[in-house]
Amino acid sequence: DLDQAERWLRMSTDQEKTPETGAHLIEVLIQQNKIEQAKQLMQQYLKLFNNHPKLLEVINNFKSNLEL
Repeated sequence: DLDQAERWLRMSTDQEKTPETGAHLIEVLIQQNKIEQAKQLMQQYLKLFNNHPKLLEVINNFKSNLEL
């Protein structure tokens, strides 16, 4: 269930932001078609974690969705 996954990932990122958790949350948002939220979150995480490999992987996998 994507809604439940989003809730758990948001709770996790509220406690501690990691590039892996953020990347998973971005993937879930894209799958839910919440593209603007995913783009905003990606920009925040790229600033925090400066081109972390997991974030770059999400960009590569979903670049047509994110249009960054």
